[in-house]
Formats: sequence, structure tokens, C-alpha cells
Amino acid sequence: MQLGLRLHKEVSSCDPWSALSIEGLTMELLAEVFRQRATRVKSQGRDWLGKVTEILHAKFQEPVTLSELAADVCVHPVHLARAFRKRYLCSVGDYLRKLRIEAACHELLNSDTPIAEIALHSGFSDQSHLCRTLKQYTGMSPRHFRRVPFPKLN
Repeated sequence: MQLGLRLHKEVSSCDPWSALSIEGLTMELLAEVFRQRATRVKSQGRDWLGKVTEILHAKFQEPVTLSELAADVCVHPVHLARAFRKRYLCSVGDYLRKLRIEAACHELLNSDTPIAEIALHSGFSDQSHLCRTLKQYTGMSPRHFRRVPFPKLN
């Protein structure tokens, strides 16, 4: 607002330095417009990444593809992959795998549901897929994980 008033004042006065002053104020005004636009774009960037994580939390039991996620938030899959890794320090697949492991671990500790059912409820293709992934993350099989009093997740 202040810049606009100063610009108006310079346009109204007609002295030898007005042209230079008008040019400088115009540049300042443009810089401010671009600065505000960049801030808006950054905040929108946070919004779509947040939406991606919301989708992942809601659909972690289902098969999810990068292309589908990108289409849901209207960005290119490569841009999604890069921005996600930069913000969350892991790939979309790693994030999804961690959500599935956490859900499986919670159910292993809090129910007597068969491991095969837990695997399917948690988004794994089958029991062996859950076993391999859990062993990779915790160093334990699902059966052993259930028996440990206070298992530790990596």
C-alpha cells in the first residue's frame, strides 16, 4: 500500500528525477508482488503434500500407485516423488510400508487374529510378505514379535 501511494505521488510530480524514482518504485512493487506469490505457492505446496499423506493414511491397506496419488493432487508423479522425499526424507513407498508395518504391529500386539488375516488387513499381499517386511524392520518374525513383552520398532 505504501509503495502504491509513493508511486502515485511520483507520477503526479513532474521533475527531472521522477522517471528514475518511478522506475525504482515500480521494481519494488513488482518484487513485493512476486514475493507474495512465492509465499502463496509455497503454502499451496505444503497443502498438497499434506493431502498425499492423508490419502496414504486413509488407503494404506489398498494398493496405491504414485500415478494415482499424483492425479489426486494434480501434480506430475515425478514432482510428487521428489517433493515427498525432500519433505519426509523417505520415498512414498517407504512411507506406505511403515504405515502398514505399524498397523500390523499394533494388531499383532493387541489381538489374537491369525497372522495371515493381519497381513491382508494391513495391506500386505500375503503372510510371507508381512513376515519378510516385519523381519526387515524389527528383526523378528510376527510370531516372535507377539511374544516379546515390549518390542521395539526401528
